[in-house]
Amino acid sequence: MPLPLYLDRQHPAVCKSLRSQNVMYVTCGEDHTATLTQDGGLFLFGAGTYGQLGQGSKTHEIMPRKCMELMGTRVSQVACGRSGHQHDRACFVMNYCEISFIC
Repeated sequence: MPLPLYLDRQHPAVCKSLRSQNVMYVTCGEDHTATLTQDGGLFLFGAGTYGQLGQGSKTHEIMPRKCMELMGTRVSQVACGRSGHQHDRACFVMNYCEISFIC
């Protein structure tokens, strides 16, 4: 039986697919998560209904997916969030010289 797309949890759980990635920072939006690795890699997962995963589609990612669109860029900071409007979610990616709004 496949896992449901959304599995609400009461407590944090280990994300096995990120164990070897040296995750340094995690940020969460309402229904999506971004992780930043020590080498500046960015992994995104969760709901993508409004493009908040910034990967060119509006599909959900149940497993963390490396943001290949930023390959060659060393990401230094990332922030996920939600504004006051139901359909207005955001994920900002920052490297040392510029800020990108990816959704």
